[in-house]
Amino acid sequence: VASDSRESVERLKEMFPGRIESQSREECGRPRDAACVELALVDLIALSLTRRLLGSHYSSFSEVATRLGNGDALFAGRDFTARTVRAKSCSRFLLWWTCS
Repeated sequence: VASDSRESVERLKEMFPGRIESQSREECGRPRDAACVELALVDLIALSLTRRLLGSHYSSFSEVATRLGNGDALFAGRDFTARTVRAKSCSRFLLWWTCS
């Protein structure tokens, strides 16, 4: 999971025990400092390598990750809802999604 929301990552880990991976944001200070930009680049590369991306609607980050990868993406609010994601097995997906 690539997310700037620690709460979203924790919620997904509770929903999908043992199937969620995410890098720590502890070393990230201000949102646009060098450490945060490096983490964002790692997230973009990792997301681009997935078979399918579940992304945030109207997110340039999700769009770039999709274009870097194979182009197979579903977007929240347009292609799926939280109920849809819970109903399907997401063990093969790396998600970038903010839980609401």
